[in-house]
Amino acid sequence: MVLASCAALSVFLVSLCLPNRATQWIPVLAGVNLLLPQFLVIAVWMGWFGAAGVVGIGGGSWLYSLPGAILLLSLLLWPISYFCLRTRQAALMQSVLYLDPFVGGRAFLMLLWLHLKQPLLWGGLFVFGLAINNLAVPGILQVRVLAEEILVRFNTELDLLGVSQLGIPLAFAAILLSFFVYRQEHRREVFLTTFSPAFVRQRIGMIGMLVASIVSVVSFCFGIGLPLLHLVLSSRTWMDLPATL
Repeated sequence: MVLASCAALSVFLVSLCLPNRATQWIPVLAGVNLLLPQFLVIAVWMGWFGAAGVVGIGGGSWLYSLPGAILLLSLLLWPISYFCLRTRQAALMQSVLYLDPFVGGRAFLMLLWLHLKQPLLWGGLFVFGLAINNLAVPGILQVRVLAEEILVRFNTELDLLGVSQLGIPLAFAAILLSFFVYRQEHRREVFLTTFSPAFVRQRIGMIGMLVASIVSVVSFCFGIGLPLLHLVLSSRTWMDLPATL
């Protein structure tokens, strides 16, 4: 959830600093990232970074671990948090960029955080629910997670009491996150004004832009770029395409 939120926040900040024509493509790419079949992304990652993969960093063992599963789930789900952030874009432009025109650097980032923490919590809640219920990624990577233990115990032993006890940490985390989310009003904002990307770049600062740009590029390259490249370069794609259509 934290990694997905960081990626979404970085992409959102970068989108504020790009020209309008370029910004329009970011939601499209984020949507494609979200709609890619999970088995395709997992297969590509295993083909590149697995034990017998093209790269095979550290023997590929890191991929078949809890950190590997967390990283892969984050790359699959970060667009959800990004779309939640977009609902506050118009209000952010009006309240921060125009009412505080001389604020920059760290103070500007703190003002951004005050306006973005609400939709970021909403996105975190959705990502948490989808990640907990995702058994495909940890199952294929052979990583044991609590949700899988609950499912196996219920299906094999029908132990309702034991399953309920195992689910207490997940329920507690969901309730706690929901408490922080519903304390604040969440509403969609319409785009009421335009803003200058150069103005945003100046206020965020060079270091903030550099960090956000690096995280955004990594998220796009490995979340959507690598799987799409695999599809385009694979001869099997073009052989099966007529039947798929």
